[in-house]
Amino acid sequence: MHRSILTLALLALPLSLACGDKEGDDTGTSDGGATDGGTDGGVECDTTNEDCGPGDCEGEGANMLPGSDCVACHSPGNFEEDEGDAFWTAAGTVFVDDVGSDGKSGAIVRITDSTGSTVELATSSAGNFYTTDPLVPPLSAEVEVEGVVIEMGTEVETGACNSCHKCEGDAGAKLYAP
Repeated sequence: MHRSILTLALLALPLSLACGDKEGDDTGTSDGGATDGGTDGGVECDTTNEDCGPGDCEGEGANMLPGSDCVACHSPGNFEEDEGDAFWTAAGTVFVDDVGSDGKSGAIVRITDSTGSTVELATSSAGNFYTTDPLVPPLSAEVEVEGVVIEMGTEVETGACNSCHKCEGDAGAKLYAP
């Protein structure tokens, strides 16, 4: 199996797009990733949904708000538990390129916690993934597409993947798997 380290790039861009769901069906496993900053032939990084947060975005299902910080909304205190809303321990979006032009459907995201427990998630048609499985930080992660595995270079203390993987995020780029 081929393994490589994901190279990330940072591109500072204005945040001006509105929040919204990915158009299309709501099928696919409810899991995903994100791509961040960079250029793809001069195309600017897509900041759509990056500013979405508790109380200011709408939508539902596996294709909801690709690129937003899913865990910020799907956490205790933001929903009534009796409404059936899940509290997620890890979530994000995987894109097809470093500018976030489209979600990567069918990628496999593996997250391993400090106890050695691993959760494996398949991305939706919007590239989204999420889990309610208990995870104990620090976390490591990898994305697999067609047998190629891309490992995250460092362990992290949060499963809020899109909180760092955004156009001007701490990770330096969106999560992507070409």
